[in-house]
Amino acid sequence: MADELFSRLDKVDPWDEVLASEPSPHRMLRDQSLDDALVVAADFIDLKSPYTGGHSRGVAELAEAAARGLGLGEDDATTARRAGWVHDFGRTAVPNSIWDKPALLTRSELDRVELHPMLTEQMLRRSPGLAKLNPIAACHHEKADGSGYCKGLASTALVPAARVMIAADCYHAMTE
Repeated sequence: MADELFSRLDKVDPWDEVLASEPSPHRMLRDQSLDDALVVAADFIDLKSPYTGGHSRGVAELAEAAARGLGLGEDDATTARRAGWVHDFGRTAVPNSIWDKPALLTRSELDRVELHPMLTEQMLRRSPGLAKLNPIAACHHEKADGSGYCKGLASTALVPAARVMIAADCYHAMTE
């Protein structure tokens, strides 16, 4: 039986198999239940490195406050907060030997780091309930002049909540 299982794993994407194995009906989290689950995800993400404890929660709080301060509306403020909690999901796919390296990163290592927003996007788009967070969460390393990563989008190509996310992430990282 184990040989059959391992043989199947060679032929399928394990992530797709896990999702397909979920019992029906799928449960959709909403409102406070969704927030509670995303906070758990945020804390899990931040466990990746001893240097990032509380980062995702902090970014989420800043993004929500800034969105409200700019008058973006309740829905945008909530979406910015939720995107803040999961903006670094892609960090979990980059080895700690890179994140915690005490020396300058090689070009190859920097390339891996710069992939983490794209990995966040890939993870979030697999869930219809989280896809709404993608235009904000996956753009947290873009820059106003288009020199950011991983898409190289200028601020004019980003929704306002994504611009708030960029500022919140940058500010929080510099003040941690």
